[in-house]
Amino acid sequence: MDKYPFCILLCTLFLVGCSKTESVQPTIPDVTVAETSETTIQAESSYTIAVETAATIESEETFDGPENSDLQFEIVVHPSTGYAVYDALIEKCIWATLHTAPDDFDLFEKEQIPDVLRYGDSDSSFSFIRMDLDDDGDNELLIYQKQIDDSPVYAAYSIENGQLVWLLKGGERNRYYICSDGKIGNEGSSGAMYSTIATYCYSGGVLSLNECYFTDDIRENGNHWFYSQIGSYSPDAKPISEEEFNSAVANIRKNYLSLDGMSLNTYMEQDEQAIRLDIQTAAQNENQTHGEEKYELWDTVLNRLWRILKYRLSTEEMAQLTREQLIWINQKETATQNTNSEDGFEIQAAYTKDRISELLIYLNK
Repeated sequence: MDKYPFCILLCTLFLVGCSKTESVQPTIPDVTVAETSETTIQAESSYTIAVETAATIESEETFDGPENSDLQFEIVVHPSTGYAVYDALIEKCIWATLHTAPDDFDLFEKEQIPDVLRYGDSDSSFSFIRMDLDDDGDNELLIYQKQIDDSPVYAAYSIENGQLVWLLKGGERNRYYICSDGKIGNEGSSGAMYSTIATYCYSGGVLSLNECYFTDDIRENGNHWFYSQIGSYSPDAKPISEEEFNSAVANIRKNYLSLDGMSLNTYMEQDEQAIRLDIQTAAQNENQTHGEEKYELWDTVLNRLWRILKYRLSTEEMAQLTREQLIWINQKETATQNTNSEDGFEIQAAYTKDRISELLIYLNK
């Protein structure tokens, strides 16, 4: 890859470095969000790591080196939802659990990350799963928390015109549930006096209320339990007895499903396992390659490792690592001066292999 784009990037980094440094704002990993053309994974069990040829793997963002390669060698498939837009969000969510604070409200809204991830709990049970909620052949993405009997969903997304869009936007007091009857349950509360439980239907990309039961302790008629098909706390809601309310709530809750997808931690662990197996595979194959093919072999691994580091490291760590990477690129290209093409690629391959070993240290922090 030419040095000129990186000169531009280096200048940009210099300008950023000249700004105030005492309060660095978190920066979400900049991951490509264009939807892939590869075959959509049909079941969550397909997340297991498998071995394929390089020609079957989705094209990934590159930091340095040729953009395309026809080289055939065995590599390990990294965890993926089958949609690049969803993969990008998953990696943002992982970054958020590792590096954000409870007061990062604006960041989460801007990046469409569930609010419940603001607490930086990397050991949480938050997971994701793809489900075709409206049976239109396209999978929605759900972010949920695995519990003993059910799985509250805190966010759900769909893709429109290649862009990620909110479907469900929940929180700690606004939880959604996938029901066995095809409906979507919702439980919410705004304090001791107000609570609601409702079911929704999702069809044709539209979420519509099916029915709603709620409590309201300050209505003047003295009754605290209500039913509506219009909305929560509707003024013309029908008063019902406490027994009717409790029975309806029990009937809705018995349909809640316990989801079985992949945790954010498992995604991260499998990605790390996959990159280590990528390195092992490349080492086994490099003796059968020469020149440009050898360089492309190691450059492919470097780019995958760089993608992982972008959602594992903090903003400050990634900025420093990027500056170091630019220096390394200059050293690598300088080392190939006054050499023929074949020897130049051999030198770049050796530099890239060594750089991968250095970057692996960051995964062990």
